[in-house]
Amino acid sequence: MRKYFVILFTLPAFFLFAEEGFFLQGRTGILLKIDVEKGLTKKKMDKIGPNFDEIKDSYNKTCFETEILNKIKDKTDLSFINSVYKLDNSGDNYILENEKPLIVFCSTVLKKNVLLNINNVEKGYLKNYKLDKKNNVYRIINETDPDIIQKSINASKVLMRILLLYYNSDNEQYSGIDSYGMPTPHKFPRTFDPYVKSNFDVHFVWGYRFVNDLTLGFSINLTNFIMPSLEISLKYNFANTGLKGVEPFVGGAVYGGFLDGFPIGFSALGGLDFLGESMGLTEHSANLYLSVETRLGAVLYSEIYFDTGNNAEGIWKKFKALAEGGFYFSGGYRWDKI
Repeated sequence: MRKYFVILFTLPAFFLFAEEGFFLQGRTGILLKIDVEKGLTKKKMDKIGPNFDEIKDSYNKTCFETEILNKIKDKTDLSFINSVYKLDNSGDNYILENEKPLIVFCSTVLKKNVLLNINNVEKGYLKNYKLDKKNNVYRIINETDPDIIQKSINASKVLMRILLLYYNSDNEQYSGIDSYGMPTPHKFPRTFDPYVKSNFDVHFVWGYRFVNDLTLGFSINLTNFIMPSLEISLKYNFANTGLKGVEPFVGGAVYGGFLDGFPIGFSALGGLDFLGESMGLTEHSANLYLSVETRLGAVLYSEIYFDTGNNAEGIWKKFKALAEGGFYFSGGYRWDKI
């Protein structure tokens, strides 16, 4: 198989002996690889919430201690929870103290970054407390008002919810570079957010342009300088458009890589060739040309690499497809008699 590749990519070198038609070209650009499948995967947290309605008046002792108390890292936060939830007489359940109003609590229990995100109804239950800066606590504004005292029960549940949200890392999803989150997942689930990777692409190209304006090209490609591949392309130039020295072209390309999942890519391409005469060049320098080119296609590759311990055995499995697109600039020299 290797000898066929050698023949295929060295045979075009003989076109150097042709009087016209042979060309050499250098092409560089940005190649984008897009994981569409990952973008179509709906993202969700492992454990959302809790909501206000999920803050119970009673918890099983084992569940409360393992799922809640063991996750609280701060002693002040832990002390607050133990002040509003007490073991019942049987010792089997933790009960919210509905009969005892919440008069005062440490200011650090109120996690401001979480408070900003909860709804205004729940924030309203905390408006009946005023910060005592000297003692670093929040105190109820009126201990004799029955309505305020009644609302203090809900204030305890709101603070409990704030603490559980603060310590629940299972409802978190990072966003930013290489991390795609959902700003409002419970309202607008993000269902399309493909992972995109940009690569610097360098191509060393040679080939032959036939008299019918078809061009057969061969190239050695280096993606990010370390991922080699071989490419065959075929394009057609629209030479008689009336644009002096400017030739639009369309075509296609197929490439195969040797590393990084052994990719096989298929692309449609299009662009413009700017011949030397369009730049005011004459004689032999008129055979110089510049090109701009765009590509769009797909690439198949092996998603998983594994080592069997035997060099004669396969080292890949599970094929996957990516979308692919690129934009390139290039310059070259043609041996055409212009």
